[in-house]
Amino acid sequence: FFDLSGEAVHKIYNTEQSSEEGWETLKITFVDENIRFSNEFVARQRKMESNDKNLIPKFIEDWSQLEDTHDFFTLLRKYDYSREFSLQATEGKFSYRIATNDFLELLHKVSKMDLEIMIFVGNPSIIQIHTGKIKNLQTMGPWFNVLDPIFNLHLRTDQIETSYVVNKPTRDGIVTSIELFDKDGTLILQMFGKRKPGIPQSKIWFELVHDVIGRETISNPSLI
Repeated sequence: FFDLSGEAVHKIYNTEQSSEEGWETLKITFVDENIRFSNEFVARQRKMESNDKNLIPKFIEDWSQLEDTHDFFTLLRKYDYSREFSLQATEGKFSYRIATNDFLELLHKVSKMDLEIMIFVGNPSIIQIHTGKIKNLQTMGPWFNVLDPIFNLHLRTDQIETSYVVNKPTRDGIVTSIELFDKDGTLILQMFGKRKPGIPQSKIWFELVHDVIGRETISNPSLI
């Protein structure tokens, strides 16, 4: 799959276990022999670089009133903040910086505890989400890998510049994620505890993540 500028954004492979009938249906559904890429440059992702520090107090106030995690992107657009700047601006309030090794340690704990998680990895056109357990964790040089039958993750740990624990208030209580960024401030990966709208996040996930950052568990039951 390609975006309008011809940049590759997604691949699907046919394997020995694939259904040939399903594969043909997939091709018929998506193949377009007449497609033409745009001659004009298509911006892959708008750089939000206002980063006006004078707006931080109001930004924090609006963050505290979020009701859904999906409203966070709207909040960034409202203030014209980049995602990483927003976490820097709220550090100690809603975000907490951690080391790469802390994140990797958490993955190992999640694996040993059989805790179900959600991992989001994306580019400007596609987001892939894994929901479930992770088991076969392997380190190969700078690569940290999850090599499970139904889920593979290949993460270049030497390309991770900053890592944050992030808390977002919602109607269902706090939703906690870990977010990784590269040196350009591009979001690499997000990880959540498994949850669905209308269901509070797992207390085990919440406490496990906050143990990593060395903070006491938030005791307000309305936020957990």
